[in-house]
Amino acid sequence: MKNWISKRYSGQAIAIIMVMLVVATIIGFSVYSRMQVNRQVQVDTKESTRALTQADTILSVFTTNDLATVQALLSHYSSQECFSTEEGCIYSGFSKIEELFSVFGLEYMVPLLRVKDWCSGEADSTLEETSGINLSLSYATAQDAIAYSVGDVFALNTRNISGALTDCKVTLELTGGEASFAEAFTTKKVYMDQLTGEVSPYQLEDMQLGCIGDCWTTEVLQPESSVFYALDDATSDPLDREIIVNMGETRGVYPLYEYRILPLKGIINIAIANTTPECGNYFDNYKIVSSVTCGDNTRTKMVIIPSPNNSGYSPLFDYTIYNATGVLEPD
Repeated sequence: MKNWISKRYSGQAIAIIMVMLVVATIIGFSVYSRMQVNRQVQVDTKESTRALTQADTILSVFTTNDLATVQALLSHYSSQECFSTEEGCIYSGFSKIEELFSVFGLEYMVPLLRVKDWCSGEADSTLEETSGINLSLSYATAQDAIAYSVGDVFALNTRNISGALTDCKVTLELTGGEASFAEAFTTKKVYMDQLTGEVSPYQLEDMQLGCIGDCWTTEVLQPESSVFYALDDATSDPLDREIIVNMGETRGVYPLYEYRILPLKGIINIAIANTTPECGNYFDNYKIVSSVTCGDNTRTKMVIIPSPNNSGYSPLFDYTIYNATGVLEPD
């Protein structure tokens, strides 16, 4: 009978065990590292949300108070040289910001005052060095467009301006706010003697039809049956319209009182791209930026406040009268 002899391979077993231990260790470190990364992402997200809420609380002071009061505040501070710079006039820390609010009696909800209340960290001293709140006030630029939809109106108004605006030209940049790029709008001029309140009789060319995108071939507009004069498209990018408004224009004894843009279809983004020196800053909008930093996270929110001269009467009163065939006839 053949005897079976048990053979032991103790060296191989130890090697297999060592390999298993190494693999288990690598997996363990990988899981721990992923947990640490996820934890850091959660912390960053938390701090980001806190910072964004803090920035929004500061901006809400300007959006919830009376518009005329806010415009008066901005008009007062716009005389500072820093207001015309790219960075604007910067107010750092809530004490400076609160002082700004108090000067003009703006009502506000007190945000989280202590840094450690809205930004976590290992030590208060570290938080104070790496975190903070900044508020900047400046003029809006060509990149700071405001969206207008049907029922809204953009206006350049001279009712708050004394004296002639000879050679004052305002350049407006219009872009489409929707992917279709088939936005239609009309422009309107109102001439009035502000001393007597007498308005110039309406003429057909006072209203002109404009378009952003391929409105004509898509039959959004039909110029052959339109009651408006069409804006000249010869030198304009159909997706980026530029309009230069001569605010010193007159019709006889009537100076231009208001220039209006009314969307007819879609959303129109309108920015004041440039004004000549003769305009001063009468037609420049205001930009307010609230920036909150928490450690390595900075969150910024912005709001555009229109100039008092960039609002007009309600579009509800833009009436037109047609004859029986649907054609507007001048007087």
